[in-house]
Amino acid sequence: MYCDDSRRQHWSLIETKLIGVCQEALDYFLKLQSEAHREEWTMLLLLVLTRLLKMPDDRSACGVVSPK
Repeated sequence: MYCDDSRRQHWSLIETKLIGVCQEALDYFLKLQSEAHREEWTMLLLLVLTRLLKMPDDRSACGVVSPK
């Protein structure tokens, strides 16, 4: 969705939501106390971060440098 040219008019909204979801996921992960639960979340975060790395540089830079 975020790189789909047919949804270009919605990119800013999608970007805002993606940043929010990623921040919530990282906050949740950092608060986990169960090692088993943390291991499961590690795989999920690796998937998300891998997808972000595969995004075109001009589309993914905003999430990397955007302050909270």
